[in-house]
Amino acid sequence: MTYETKISIEIAGIRRSIRIAFQYHVESIGGEMQVIHDSARVLSDDGTLPGQWVYEAIGPRQLKQLHGDLLDHWNTQQAA
Repeated sequence: MTYETKISIEIAGIRRSIRIAFQYHVESIGGEMQVIHDSARVLSDDGTLPGQWVYEAIGPRQLKQLHGDLLDHWNTQQAA
C-alpha cells in the first residue's frame, strides 16, 4: 500500500516541504499488527528519487508516529 506525506526542512529561514511516498504492508507478528516498510520515495516534479535517507532524517519519535499513521491508513483502506 502507498502512503503519501510531507516532511519540511528549513534552510536560511526558508521553509520547504518535500513529498514522500512510503510503500508498506502490515503483517501480524505474534498476534500484533506490525508495519513492514517496503520502500520510501521522494516525489518531485521531475519524477521520483530513492528515499531511504528519510529513515535516517526522522528520529525515533517521528518513526513511531509514522508507524501509527500507517496502521491507521491500512485499517481505513481495508475497511473501504
